[in-house]
Amino acid sequence: MVAVRVQGLEELIKGSSERAERLANMEPVLAVMAEDMKQFVRDRFESGTDPMGDDWVPLEPATIAGRRKGRKGRKAAGGEKVRILVDTAILQNSINAEATKRRLIVGTNIEYALFHQEGTEAMFARPFIPVKADFATSIGEAEMKSFKRMITAYVLRGELG
Repeated sequence: MVAVRVQGLEELIKGSSERAERLANMEPVLAVMAEDMKQFVRDRFESGTDPMGDDWVPLEPATIAGRRKGRKGRKAAGGEKVRILVDTAILQNSINAEATKRRLIVGTNIEYALFHQEGTEAMFARPFIPVKADFATSIGEAEMKSFKRMITAYVLRGELG
């Protein structure tokens, strides 16, 4: 007869239980990721690019000419740079992020944001929030790997950051 003695089984069970609990509540790691994504979206306004890194369509000359003088980021027709989607910075400053147990949400509560994101018959789309279909591609391979490492470290070891 052969007897096999298994040691450390209690530790293994405890570790598995802790990992299962972390998998059931991903909010701590998703909150860190949400802040990263919020900054990613806000950076779109600074760079004047969509989530894929492509430049937004330039403003029409009439739009530039119609801008009010004397406010930061605006200039009617004098050679100063006019920042697209940053007339008052209300939209840019409205970007928020939240995390739940299973979801990361980045967005804005500004009613006209959708018109800029998707465009209209009279206005070009200037997307600033990555959508589900192009999320992984738009944030880049390095950032996606970073997110995967963060999730792995959290689930396996409970580490954040």
